[in-house]
Amino acid sequence: MPLSSDVDLDMMEATPWTEPTSKGSIPPLNPTTGMSPFNVESSYDDDDDEEYEYLHCTTSGEHEDRRSFDDDDGDDDGVGTPMGLNRAIIRTPKFYTRRRYYILGFIALVIGAAFVAYVVVPTPKDTLSELPDNEGGEIVNNSGVKKIDEVSEEDDNNKVKVASESHLNDVVVMNAYSHDSTSFTQGLTYANGVLYESTGLYKESKVRRHDMSTGEILNGINIPKEYFGEGLAYYPKNNTLIQLTWKKRSVFIYDADSLQQLNKIQFQTGRNEGWGITYYPIMDVFIVSDGSNNLYFWDVVLMQEISRVSVTWQDGSPRDYLNELEYDPVTGLILSNVWYEDYIVAIDPTSGVIKTKFDLAFIWPKKDRPKTADCLNGISVTDKPGVFLITGKKWPKMYFVKLG
Repeated sequence: MPLSSDVDLDMMEATPWTEPTSKGSIPPLNPTTGMSPFNVESSYDDDDDEEYEYLHCTTSGEHEDRRSFDDDDGDDDGVGTPMGLNRAIIRTPKFYTRRRYYILGFIALVIGAAFVAYVVVPTPKDTLSELPDNEGGEIVNNSGVKKIDEVSEEDDNNKVKVASESHLNDVVVMNAYSHDSTSFTQGLTYANGVLYESTGLYKESKVRRHDMSTGEILNGINIPKEYFGEGLAYYPKNNTLIQLTWKKRSVFIYDADSLQQLNKIQFQTGRNEGWGITYYPIMDVFIVSDGSNNLYFWDVVLMQEISRVSVTWQDGSPRDYLNELEYDPVTGLILSNVWYEDYIVAIDPTSGVIKTKFDLAFIWPKKDRPKTADCLNGISVTDKPGVFLITGKKWPKMYFVKLG
C-alpha cells in the first residue's frame, strides 16, 4: 500500500464520508489509493521528530486504539510504520510547525545580520595613530602637513583648497601632537605659553593645563560629578579661567595657575544652557553660546547678559548649534564650532553674519573614526598670529592649523 507522501492528489477519487455503523468501525478505504480519507488532510511532510497522535488500525479494519507515535521509521516523511501494520495510519499535527519554522528562521536572519554588522565588520582603522608626534620629521597626510616653523606665507604647495558654499578658503595643517583620547573636549583657550582645556560628561569633567609646545598635561582638577563641563575662557585682567557648565547654569571661576576655584556664579541664557565662551577685548565682555543661533554678551564681573546678536548665513538663514567659541585677534571675528559639524564659522560679532566657513573634515574624516570618537570641537589661539589649535571630542590628536 503506498504511503501518503507517494499519492498523486490530482488522481484521487473522492470517497464519500460513511458514518461508522458501530463502535470501533472506520470508513472504508479509497478504492484508488487504498487509503482512508483521513489521510488527505494529513498528507504533508514534516521533518522533525515531534510526537503526533495517530489512529492505529488493525488489518481487520477495526479501531484498536489511539496512541502517541514517533516518526522514527527513517523515511523522513512524518509518517511512522509500526511493526506488523499495513493499514493507513492517520495523524493530527499538534502544531503548525511550518509557520513556527518561518518565524524562527526570520528571527535567526535578524540575529545573523546584527552579528555581521557589529562583530564581523571591523571597526574603521584609527588612521591618526599612525601620525608621528611633533618630536621631528614631516607629518604626511592628505593635507601635506608640515611642522609649524617650516610654513611660510608663500608656501602655497602646503595649502589645501577647501570649497564651502560660495567660499574658497585656504586651510593649512602644520603640526600635530598627542591628545588624551578619553577627553570629551568642550573648550580650549591659551595664555602665557599654557593651553587650557575643559572637558565634559557627568562624573568625568575636568579642567587641565597643557604645555603648549608638547601637549604634556601640567596639572588638572576634576569638577563635581553633578556638573557637565563646557566652554572655557581666559580673562587676562585678573589671570582667571571662566568655565561654563551645561545645564546647571553655573559658571566656575579658577585661578589660571593653580586651578583653585575662586567663585561660582549662576547665569541665564535663552536656553539656560552653557556651550561656548570666549573673551572679547574690544568691548571687555565675554561672548557666550547656548546651542541656539544667538551669541550673548556678558558683563565680565556679574556674568549677566548685556546684549545679544543672532547669527545667520549671508543669505539671512539662521545658523544654530553654535558651540565652542574663540576670538581671532587678527581678523576681529569670532570663530565657532558647530555641533556635529566638521567645520568652523567666522562670525562678525557686531552683525552676527557669518563671513567665512572653514571645512576641516579632511583632517580626520568621519568614515575613518572609531565609534568612540565624536565631532570636531575645541578652538584656541596660539602664540603665532593666525594659527589655531583644534581638536575634537575624544580625539587622539590636536592639530595646529592656519585658517585663511
